[in-house]
Amino acid sequence: MTDEQRYVFDLKGYLLIPEVLTLDEVATLKTQIQTIREDPESLPSHERGLPGGAASMLIDHPVVMDILSEIIGEVRMESSWFTHREKGQGGPPPHGGTRNVNPNFNYQCVNGKIYSALTRVVFELNE
Repeated sequence: MTDEQRYVFDLKGYLLIPEVLTLDEVATLKTQIQTIREDPESLPSHERGLPGGAASMLIDHPVVMDILSEIIGEVRMESSWFTHREKGQGGPPPHGGTRNVNPNFNYQCVNGKIYSALTRVVFELNE
């Protein structure tokens, strides 16, 4: 994690990292998600939900893991899902940091080390 990424995360509570996935990886993931939505029975049972099938590459993606290791140390994945939106349909903006009321979802930066009880990773598959 770079000093700039640490600063932005501390300032905003999130990072945007463009082009983490290749165009081929994005296409493969979009195909899997579309198939799950439209014809899940055509997939083996272990690929009908995330993070199975092609999506399993996201579990320990090296770029993401480097940053997560820096932010939270030991990493544990508790859930995984996808959200489908049609073109023009908005979604929630990035959020986080110290603006939350519940302290379980806040993070702290002490002596240059980030502590975070809840950190979410989102892969946006559209431009």
